[in-house]
Amino acid sequence: MTMQFFKDTFDHFLENKRIWLPFFPAFFILNTVMLFVEKMAMQESAQQMALQFFLIIISFIMAATLTIKFLAHFEEKDFSVSEYIVGNITFLMYNIGYLFILVLGIICFIVPGIVAGVLLSLAPIVALRESNVNAFKRSFFYLRSEWKIATILFFTSLFFEVWGFGLSLFDGSPYLLVFQFIFSFIDTIGSLFLINATVYLYRYVVNKNLHNP
Repeated sequence: MTMQFFKDTFDHFLENKRIWLPFFPAFFILNTVMLFVEKMAMQESAQQMALQFFLIIISFIMAATLTIKFLAHFEEKDFSVSEYIVGNITFLMYNIGYLFILVLGIICFIVPGIVAGVLLSLAPIVALRESNVNAFKRSFFYLRSEWKIATILFFTSLFFEVWGFGLSLFDGSPYLLVFQFIFSFIDTIGSLFLINATVYLYRYVVNKNLHNP
């Protein structure tokens, strides 16, 4: 079942390039800029942190917009501009809440923190579509029976967050810019696929619970 889910998710990703391809240039540029910012030697570290924070917020907004686009595709409806704005704010706030729980959980208790990161990962999307429920509880309810899929997605997203540190191995290499370009390209595709997979997982568990309440 797990392998079939990822096969279906990958097929959906390829079949719906028209949804995510327009976002590719923006994600690619953002990833590239963030990569260079991390390597910039600024005199004021506060300036660097502020710039990184700004870029992270921009990445959240782009991820939220693409998430809503995928949801619109699944639900076969067009969202209004106001729905996109409210959706972006909701998605951003719940993402911050989710990251706070994840980081706090890992700092205090590594294993429970990872479990929370896995089982609460759908909370931002739940908040977008089910405003009358507790998004974190509903995410736990959805994913407790699909924890294998959620765990794979969680560690895949974690990998894409940390694998960029491997570029330090190529510092001083004349091909560093080439490696950075390749990294940004792969990271962009990975980010877009994970957004697609997360929305696909949400629709999957919702439909499953509708048929098996």
